Amino acid sequence: MENEIILKKLALQAALLELHGENEFKSKAYHTAIFHLEKISEPLVNLSIEQLSKLQGVGKAIAEKIYSLAQVGSFKQLDELLAQTPASLVELLNIKGLGTKKLRVLWQELGIENADQLLQACENDQIQALKGFGPKVQENIKMALLFTKSNQ
Repeated sequence: MENEIILKKLALQAALLELHGENEFKSKAYHTAIFHLEKISEPLVNLSIEQLSKLQGVGKAIAEKIYSLAQVGSFKQLDELLAQTPASLVELLNIKGLGTKKLRVLWQELGIENADQLLQACENDQIQALKGFGPKVQENIKMALLFTKSNQ
């Protein structure tokens, strides 16, 4: 497995932790590890857990997850979070301007789990009524969503 794929899966893990309201220090640890691992040219699949944990920004727990990714393509916590998260919700992470914090609010407050529900909420002005959102944010989400849909 290439480094890029491993880093994408670590980023997905961080996003899922944020979506599910887990301790923000856990997701920050993943972001820190990703930041430092992006600078490494050596294939991560060639490193042991001990070698991985000696890399800057990588603790033992994340080293074990990287090792598992390299060996079997996933790890238990990622699989569990993916099982608890609608796949269509994970796809919404690709909408420009819609980060995990905003998506979490939309999911919890309005029950939005897919692009069609998100577009409907925009058209019904439900999003701008939420705390931390407003007409401009709602319009930006709608435009990004329509742009993404038109490019599929």
